[in-house]
Amino acid sequence: MNEITERKSWWHRNRKWISLLIIISIPIVTFFSLTGDATFRYGSAHMQPGLIKNAYEMANKNEIVIQKLGQLSEYNFLRLIEGDVLYDNNGNTVYITVNLLGTKKKRQA
Repeated sequence: MNEITERKSWWHRNRKWISLLIIISIPIVTFFSLTGDATFRYGSAHMQPGLIKNAYEMANKNEIVIQKLGQLSEYNFLRLIEGDVLYDNNGNTVYITVNLLGTKKKRQA
């Protein structure tokens, strides 16, 4: 019953996990390198819904907006992604462009 077992190196014991970690990390790093800080800008705008709700209420009361678009439909996060978010003045000023849809929209087949 005296068996000699050969101890495998650290790499041979853990290469499955290291390979899996590298395979998962490559798309994540690629995504953040391609988008830059846009992910954080949209995330911070989404975490502060008051920014968009105030602008939505102001636009919904504007006569020109009502004349051109009709009553505005509800805001959702996907419309924010279609638009743009820009923070300026050390994060004190926010410029948000959001795609608005109203009741007068024309549907295309």
